[in-house]
Amino acid sequence: MFSPLHPIDSHPFQFSRKSLDALLSVSGFKPVYANRYFDSDALVVVAQKQPYSARAASLNMDDPQDVVAFMTRWGETTEYFENELRNLDDPTANPQRS
Repeated sequence: MFSPLHPIDSHPFQFSRKSLDALLSVSGFKPVYANRYFDSDALVVVAQKQPYSARAASLNMDDPQDVVAFMTRWGETTEYFENELRNLDDPTANPQRS
């Protein structure tokens, strides 16, 4: 996951709450609790095994267009901050900061 050759977020492997709930559901589990993940670094979901007959007929999934828009913003934001960090390391890039 962490490599000096690749940026930390070069492989977006994070799950949204909806995608994690859907994966649990198709695997035979019913999500029963989720933490306030927006207040911390980790999304934690507790799930309970369900009999096959109790599995949901439909899944609450993320809109694919929203996922593409998020990934696009992620790439743009990463590029912006990488450029800003490079400029901080180079005093000639922004003489006002010297």
